[in-house]
Order: sequence, then structure tokens, then C-alpha cells
Amino acid sequence: MVSTPYCFQRGQITMARPITKSFQTETKQLLQLMIHSLYSNKEIFLRELVSNSSDALDKLRFNAIENSKLLDGDADLKIDISLNAKNNTVTISDNGIGMTEDEIINYKQYSPSGGLMLESFSLNLLEKGRAHYGAKTKNIIYRIETLNNAEKIKYPMTTGLLIGITESKDELINDIVELIQLCKKNTAIQEIILQNFRAKKNTLMRNNAEIINDLFLRIIATTRLLLPSQISLQVPPNLLPDVEMYLTSGINDLGGISPKTIDWVNPDHLWPDLNNLEKITSSSGQFLKKRLPVYPSFINNEWLSTPVFEKVSNVIDNNGYPKQ
Repeated sequence: MVSTPYCFQRGQITMARPITKSFQTETKQLLQLMIHSLYSNKEIFLRELVSNSSDALDKLRFNAIENSKLLDGDADLKIDISLNAKNNTVTISDNGIGMTEDEIINYKQYSPSGGLMLESFSLNLLEKGRAHYGAKTKNIIYRIETLNNAEKIKYPMTTGLLIGITESKDELINDIVELIQLCKKNTAIQEIILQNFRAKKNTLMRNNAEIINDLFLRIIATTRLLLPSQISLQVPPNLLPDVEMYLTSGINDLGGISPKTIDWVNPDHLWPDLNNLEKITSSSGQFLKKRLPVYPSFINNEWLSTPVFEKVSNVIDNNGYPKQ
């Protein structure tokens, strides 16, 4: 999926029109940066993804020699490849564990930033009947390890919480506290996503309750007050029942919005109309501004590899945002 991330700031609207034309121009540049600069052959790119999954399984197999609990009673390590002819997509998944420093070094050569949702710090979610049961890669220990490895390599990361999958107030409060503490220590974190859980049809959690607006707004405001000021705060706009009421909640980013495709992760929730979103953002005293997957403060030779830095530098203005 190709989408344009949007942040918004105080002031007048500065987004150029027509949006579609500017989006197409940026899309071409981003694809060149994110995909074509990595592999020009789709088969080779697919093979590399499978290889990455194989490395994750090997890492788990090796670590389990000293700690068999890592296998969680399931020694059947596997790679799943799912084809969707209707959507023309290939999905690759595995039940291995975290990214090593070497893997992140490799990613940094071709990508300006990475993303790994923590979802929750609660190990209770790994228990049978809970949201992360059977999903070894959801173990918070491995996810924090990956974020720490990214900091060592100087690789910008986006992370965040999936609000609504825990069952107690204590778990929710602990998630926020732990997230803030991690953000204060890890300088690689450029952005936090607070994503509200939405129940999906034909899943085991289809009847689970969703978080109410009042509580979610309080969580966002609290997180913004405690979060280091240089870290952006995002909520996915298509998952909100009313985007307008969240524009002044403490967020300053709306993530990727695609006028070309659906949200493949949450296909039941359509993207907001960009023209209307621009209008209501303006009404809140702010304005939409397109950005790259890497935030301006990370656009330098320390956080980006030389090839990526050169490509990014060619498409940004003096403030680090895409040229109009």
C-alpha cells in the first residue's frame, strides 16, 4: 500500500492543489526510494522477504536451546505465504522472533525508517484466549530488543500501542507508563501511534468491546503531556468515529492516507476524504502538511545511510518536508 503521511500544524493551509497530482509525484519518488532502489526484480524481492523470515526462525531456534520456554510449547516453526488474487497481494508471515542489529543495518541501507508496534507491555496477552496467544513475535521482550537495536544502529523507528486489547485498567495504565519511559530512553523513536482496537468480522475478537471516545481522548492527552516533545503523536484517522473531535486532543500526525487504495490492514474502515479533512483541520486552527516516512529531525547522515540520505535530500524543501 502506498499512502501519504500527513501531519498538521498551527497556521493557514499550505497544501498545494490539486492533491491528486502532487500525491502522484511524491508516490513515484517514494516508490523509487522504498522499493525500486532495493530490488528491481520482484522475484528477488520476494525471495529476500522469505529469507528474512527464515532468519527469524533460526534466531528463535538458536535461543530456545538455552531457554525452551521461548517456544511456548510449539516447536513447529514455519513460514506462511498467502496469495490474494483479488487484491493482487502476497503476504509473508512467520513465528520467529525480533530483528538483530545486522538485519537493521541491512534495512537501513535501503529504507529511511522502520515501524514496529509494541501493542502492549502486558505478558498476560500471551496466555490462551488473549490477543497475543500463539504469536511469539508479539512478545514485548523481543519488540523492545528490536527498538533498542535500532537505536544502536541509528535507525529511526515508529512504534505505539493498540488501545483496547488489554482487559484491566492496571494493564492500560502500565502500558502508558512503560511507553513513556521507553520513549525517554530510546532516541530512535520518532513517532508514537495510539491505535484504537476495532473489532473485525470473522475473527476471534469480533465481539470484543471497543474503547469509547472519552477514555481514548483522555489517553491521548495524557500521553502527549508526558511524551518527549520531539516525538510526534499519531492516531489512524480512518479508525476514529469522528476525526474532528480528535484534532485538538494532542495529536500532531494522521499517518498515511491513500486516495488510491483501501487500508489493507483495516479494509472495513475507509480513508477520510482529503478535501474534507483539510477543511476540518483548518477549522481547528491548524493545517495539513505532507511528510516523508522519516521526520525532518532525523534527515542527516547519522540516521540515514548515504544512498537514502541523497535520495531524500532531492525531494525535500529546506524544512525537511516534501517539495510541493
